[in-house]
Amino acid sequence: MDTLGEIFPQVPLKDLTTYTPKRMHLLSAKSGDLFEAPEVTLWFWRHAVRGFHYNPRRPWEGQNVRTMMKVSMPVEAANAAIKNGSLGTTIQKILAELQPESAYFIADDHGERTGIIVFDLKDSSHIPAVAEPWFLAFNARITMHPAMNAQDLAASAAGMKHAVEHYGK
Repeated sequence: MDTLGEIFPQVPLKDLTTYTPKRMHLLSAKSGDLFEAPEVTLWFWRHAVRGFHYNPRRPWEGQNVRTMMKVSMPVEAANAAIKNGSLGTTIQKILAELQPESAYFIADDHGERTGIIVFDLKDSSHIPAVAEPWFLAFNARITMHPAMNAQDLAASAAGMKHAVEHYGK
């Protein structure tokens, strides 16, 4: 277990008593009572105190999100890039900057050259840095979706069980 000073360097130790990875107990400054912090508070202490921006409605902010991006290049723009020899080198340059987990290239249902790219999106403010190269180089259309791999899906079982218990009929 980490020490409290390592985990919460900006919080006076009198305000924290114990911490475990799944549970945190706080000492109430008013009454002196010990209480267990809710999960959102625990997330806040793990991330916001370390300098992340915290938004209680979006507690995942500040964490990388695996994202699947579909890049569709119009036939005319892609043909022009092939003719002038820039298609391959431009795509390689964009992918080198993005460092995706995987990238696949297909012809989509409309006959357009299309890339399916999976990468970690650091923050929503990085969307322009990811999308603009495709817009500028190929006049591409882009869609992005959060995505899970098999391990993420397995880890989501508790959330699905909770939803079934509370909202399933």
